[in-house]
Amino acid sequence: MINYWIFGFILPWLLLILFFRVNLKLVIIMAPFVSVVAFVLNEIGFNNFWDFIPRFKNISLSSLPLNLGLYPVLGCLLVYSLQLSTRKPVVWMVFYGLITTGMEYVALVAKYIFYYNGWNIFHTFLSYLLAYILVFFYYKVMVRYDVL
Repeated sequence: MINYWIFGFILPWLLLILFFRVNLKLVIIMAPFVSVVAFVLNEIGFNNFWDFIPRFKNISLSSLPLNLGLYPVLGCLLVYSLQLSTRKPVVWMVFYGLITTGMEYVALVAKYIFYYNGWNIFHTFLSYLLAYILVFFYYKVMVRYDVL
């Protein structure tokens, strides 16, 4: 259980803090939104399509380190990649979707995640892609209003 918190929350934030000391504004603006997107998608998923270990009586607690740790960090990295790159945004969204899906696939093979009701790894990729698309549009709104 402690590894879950270390790899899902503490390590991602430590890396993000080291990486984004210069662009803290991006983290402050983007991380809360990415976290909300993660909470919403995981609430839908936990109630209909997947489950994972550790499991708590309140299923929202199961994804807490990821919703507050790994997913906001990856969302911030996506936005940072968009800011620095001349590549089309869809390339970065697909790239991050594949990276996140790959991490989940490892957890699936290790039997930390269980799918049901027809859910599969492709659906997982689509859910991550949807999340990253929402992050992209939020980022564009923040740019439009000179917040970022």
